[in-house]
This record gives sequence, structure tokens and C-alpha cells, in this order.
Amino acid sequence: MKLFDLDGPFQHYGGMVFDLLAANLLWLFLTIFSAGILSGPATLALYQSIYQSTVLQEGYFFKEFLSSLKKRFFFQLAFCLLYFIFMALSLFNLYLTFTGRFGALWLLPVYFFIFMELSLFGTVALPLLSQNRNLRFFDLIKISFIIANKHLPWVFLCTLPGAAVVFVFIISFFGYIEYSFVLFFLPALSALLIGHVILKKVLAQYHYFEGFGEKNA
Repeated sequence: MKLFDLDGPFQHYGGMVFDLLAANLLWLFLTIFSAGILSGPATLALYQSIYQSTVLQEGYFFKEFLSSLKKRFFFQLAFCLLYFIFMALSLFNLYLTFTGRFGALWLLPVYFFIFMELSLFGTVALPLLSQNRNLRFFDLIKISFIIANKHLPWVFLCTLPGAAVVFVFIISFFGYIEYSFVLFFLPALSALLIGHVILKKVLAQYHYFEGFGEKNA
């Protein structure tokens, strides 16, 4: 097999890189031009498209991306907005307590624990929701909290790139746009890590979404 054959490594990995960058651009477009409102559904679509096209190598990323956006759109939008609001409030509480403007300083570890739990929860809940739109609201919350704490090392590892994406967004908003270039590839790399670790390694042990066991057999 030659390097530049149609089924060679150059074609294979070149196509993979193209899918990652293209999916990342779609995510960035929807997130920015909706002022962040569609960032939740866009993130779920990013997870699904990269997982299906790159991790499992089944289907096409663009088709999977659009298909994800259509599945229970208002449910995924409401869930993600609610989650992001709780994350913002938790982070705001941390900031106010740390600067001495709200509550006693001894509450700081409590607020930090809440923030970390929410971060770990989201690292499981959003990928899980991207693959199963039939889960009920409270079932999704319960399952995600249990798995996030049961598989803490892996979930924490996958939380770090997502936290970096949020951090770059925040500092770019405050004028440090020289760091915003990472937004053109880091979200896709984060989704790729989540696809391999959270979806394929962790959630493959369970049966929370249809067809998952067959795809990973």
C-alpha cells in the first residue's frame, strides 16, 4: 500500500483532519453568530459528528452534524442553556467569594466543589445527550452525576480541554484576541478526546443509548 493511495495513510489521516477542522468551523460559526445561544446544540452536534465520522468511522461528519441539530432541538437547547446558566452562577459565586464580596471565605471550598461537580457532570451529560435524545431530563441528570463520579480520573481528563476552550472564549471577550486562534482547532480536539474516552471507553460499558453496544463490539 502506497502512501498516497486512495486507501493509504495520507488519504485516511488527511480526511480525518479535514473532518475535525470542518466540524470545528461549523461549531464556531453557530456559537459566535448566535451570540452563544446555540453553543449547546452546536456542541452536541460536534460530539456526534466527530464520534460517528472519526472515532467510529461511520457516516459523514456534515450529515451527522445536521442530523444532531434536528433531534429534539428545543430539549437540547433548553437543557444546555440551563446547564450553562448554572455553570455561570457557580463561577460567579466563586469569584465573589474569592474577592470577599459575597459570603465568608470558608465557603470557597464548598463553591469550588460545586463548580467542579458541575464541570464533571457536563463532561458526561453533553456527550451522552448527543447520542441519546430519548433520555428524560431527570434520568439524564442522575446518570451523568453517577458516571462522572464513578469514572472520575477519565472524566476529569476530558474536562480539561473543554475548560481551556471556555477560558479562551472569556479572555477573548475581554480583549485578548491573540489567543483566540486555538478556537479553530481545540474544540474539535476536545470532542475527539471525549469521543474516544467518554463515549467509547466509559459509556461503552453501559446501555444508555440505542445501538451503542453493537457499534463498539
